[in-house]
Amino acid sequence: LKRRGGGLRRDEAALATQQGSLDERVSVLERQSAQAKEVDALRAAQGQHAKELLEADKLFLDEARRLAAEQRVLAGRVDAGAGEVEALRAQQKQHVEDVAEVRRRSDGADRLASDGAERLNRLLPRIAAIETALEAALEPLAREEGAAVGEVRRARAHLASQQAAQLDAL
Repeated sequence: LKRRGGGLRRDEAALATQQGSLDERVSVLERQSAQAKEVDALRAAQGQHAKELLEADKLFLDEARRLAAEQRVLAGRVDAGAGEVEALRAQQKQHVEDVAEVRRRSDGADRLASDGAERLNRLLPRIAAIETALEAALEPLAREEGAAVGEVRRARAHLASQQAAQLDAL
């Protein structure tokens, strides 16, 4: 019985060591799972950023259209206001100033819309590359996680059968 007791203590110590190793692997898997969640959060943030850029471009284009329509209205007023010469000159001067302001605004809006579109076009390949890299990085993690979970299950089953055999032997 003393020999068996010493052997059982050794087996128990070996089992404890194996359990510690299994716990460490489970910890690694949990960290990998947390990293995968962080990657998913980054993807969501990238998608939201791209959506915001598209919305900003739409707003810039809408403003440019509105300013262009305003410019057409002002030009129409100049053409239609051919009544009195003095009134026409004063009105024409004001319209020229208004048109210049509208053009400046329109040019600024066009530049902003163009810059936004260029930025978006530059970001889209990067976003696609990041998504591809993230998917490629997650694929081996998923395989490793599956393999490690299977290994942990087999080790636990093996430990349980060893413990059952030792209990039967006692």
